[in-house]
Amino acid sequence: MNVTVANTVERGNIAIVPGNVTTSDTSSINWGTTGTVVANGITVQLDQANRTVNALGRSNNADLIIDVTGYYAAR
Repeated sequence: MNVTVANTVERGNIAIVPGNVTTSDTSSINWGTTGTVVANGITVQLDQANRTVNALGRSNNADLIIDVTGYYAAR
C-alpha cells in the first residue's frame, strides 16, 4: 500500500500494523514539520480474522491517506 500524510501539525509518525496489533515500536511514515506532505510505500500483513490493518498515530494532527495497491494470496 501507499501511505500518505498531509496537513501535518508539527512532527510525528504513524505505524500501520495488522488489525489485531495495538502497539508498535516502529513507524511506517514520519514527518518533521507543520504543513508537510509525505508518502511511503509499505507492505503490511492483514489481520487473519478480519483482514484489517490499524493506523497507530504518535503525533499531533495529520490527514492519513491509504491506497491499497495489491495483495499476496496464499497458495
